[in-house]
Amino acid sequence: MKRFIKSRDVLFPKAKNTKSDQDWADYRQAKNKVSREIRSTKSDYFKEKFKENKHNSRKLWNLIKCLSNADSEENHHIQRLVEGYETIVEKESIAELFNGYFVGLAKQLYTTAEMQKFYLLVILKEYLWKGCCIC
Repeated sequence: MKRFIKSRDVLFPKAKNTKSDQDWADYRQAKNKVSREIRSTKSDYFKEKFKENKHNSRKLWNLIKCLSNADSEENHHIQRLVEGYETIVEKESIAELFNGYFVGLAKQLYTTAEMQKFYLLVILKEYLWKGCCIC
């Protein structure tokens, strides 16, 4: 990416000095490439962070807060959300997706805790039964 930025930064003064249409076209092409690379890199970064923190709701919400610039004075909202091959832009649908995710996560955690409790009881019963057995 640094290479693209350096190329763009070299092309701008050249285009400004020569005022050549071709130099301006080269500069715009380099500028657009830098913009695409930055956008792609940011997207990859946040996708990876969402994957890393999908089971840690506090870090996940901090990440969402970071994305939404909640600390700024302006009120920003998530403009679109991509789920699978579908892009969702309606605010209510985005809110329902987040709500569904976290409700599902809570249900999954509850189910996991119940299963662990069940297995613990089974192990405890086996242990107690073996302990009571005279061999």
